[in-house]
Amino acid sequence: MEEKNSSIVFYILITIIVTGLSILLAPKLINVCSSYIYKKQKPKVNVKFDKNYGPRIVKKRK
Repeated sequence: MEEKNSSIVFYILITIIVTGLSILLAPKLINVCSSYIYKKQKPKVNVKFDKNYGPRIVKKRK
């Protein structure tokens, strides 16, 4: 029983670490995905990314 309990605790720790990392890295992944989508949809429009605000569409000056 002791071995099973220790393995369960180990798995719980792993899940906590993974969820924490995913919560920390989720905004960066969302930024990358949204920038990729913007580039696919509108190649003529530049998209700048701020850490606070997310995607901003910047029109090119003629």
